[in-house]
Amino acid sequence: MADSTPEPGAADEDTSRTANSAGAASNHPPTWIWILLVICAVLIVTIRVSNATGDFAVDNLLSLIIGFIAVATIYIWFCFRSMYPLSIRRWVMVAGILPLMVALACFRIGEVSGDVVPRLVLRWSKNADQLLDHPPGELTRSVDLSTTSADDFGQFLGPARDMRFDNVSLSDDWKAASPREMWKQPIGAGWSGFVVVGDVAVTMEQRDELEMVTCYDRATGELVWWDGVETRHATVLGGVGPRSTPTIHAGRVYAMGATGYLRCLDGATGTPFWNRNVLDDVNSDLVGDLKVVAWGRAASPLIVGDNVIVPAGGPPLGPFVSLIAYDAATGDEVWRGGKYQITYASPSLATLAGVPQILIVNEEFATAHDPTTGDVLWEINLGSMVTGFPITYAVDGKQYIAASTGSSLSSRDNMRLTSELRPSSGNNLFIFALP
Repeated sequence: MADSTPEPGAADEDTSRTANSAGAASNHPPTWIWILLVICAVLIVTIRVSNATGDFAVDNLLSLIIGFIAVATIYIWFCFRSMYPLSIRRWVMVAGILPLMVALACFRIGEVSGDVVPRLVLRWSKNADQLLDHPPGELTRSVDLSTTSADDFGQFLGPARDMRFDNVSLSDDWKAASPREMWKQPIGAGWSGFVVVGDVAVTMEQRDELEMVTCYDRATGELVWWDGVETRHATVLGGVGPRSTPTIHAGRVYAMGATGYLRCLDGATGTPFWNRNVLDDVNSDLVGDLKVVAWGRAASPLIVGDNVIVPAGGPPLGPFVSLIAYDAATGDEVWRGGKYQITYASPSLATLAGVPQILIVNEEFATAHDPTTGDVLWEINLGSMVTGFPITYAVDGKQYIAASTGSSLSSRDNMRLTSELRPSSGNNLFIFALP
């Protein structure tokens, strides 16, 4: 009978060979990980090349999420499931975590672009609204905003709020005739535009905890007067500061702050005539308003007759008010109209089919209101949670209304519309012809 006892060392050699074979095999990611990585790569390339969602911000966000899933998967497998020596796996784990911890300790997201691309800044650096000191408390110069001319640009989007300004001619070749810098003046943070009457330009800006309305000399950039309210809107995605553009009318300045403060100022000195907290008027607060108007209130006040009209809104669960009209001289409420939550659009005045009306794009609905009572004259469902400013125009004597909407990726939203108005995924532009 043959001796079946293995020679000394043979068992150890076989065990070592088996372990080495198993180790060599497990040092490569399993097939499912390779498949996942390929799928992630294909998805990212497809999204980037085709602009699959119709919104570059959403494309960037999806690409980031998919890329994170791919990197996290291979990292976790290597550190916890591979058969590489423990010392190597520990070094890889530290090499992955330590730089991340250092980055988190030293940097923060300063702002995010409209395409959701973050800009990193040092944690101890100042925000844009903290770079300037408060201006002097006493500015004695007075200016004239009561005298107007055809060259004035006194409200958002121009004299008629229709993106037209016919009294200026600009070169269409800035290489041959480039603009010449006249002066440069640092100002606070914000997204407000300028309005110009006579020799001065008025805007809004944020300096630390003060949300300010500021008036500058158009020829020199010198600060003429300012008015500040202690409030501050700031979010990572939306940035810091006020959003809306002031309105100049009859020598007064009307300004809506990002947190809902509506002000009426003397255009000559910046002295307040009155102010209203619109959030209080609709039984809302800063926490609730941030949930429904996350980027801050951006609507510019509209003057119609003796009233100043602004979108109102309401708490997250309602009730909602589309527009409120205040007496332009006293700030007393005159009327309120509409039942839809607000967006970032500004109201505009138009005469359609011979009927004066105030147009506003609310959340999902565009509505028209009687200027004297606020009553809703008509409404239409645009089916989008993000909406833009309505524009009216005429071609060959026929009137049109144009309204843009943001991404409407939900089929639930689209199904609310008639087949003629059902938008595609992404941004949409609606044109309505009046009879």
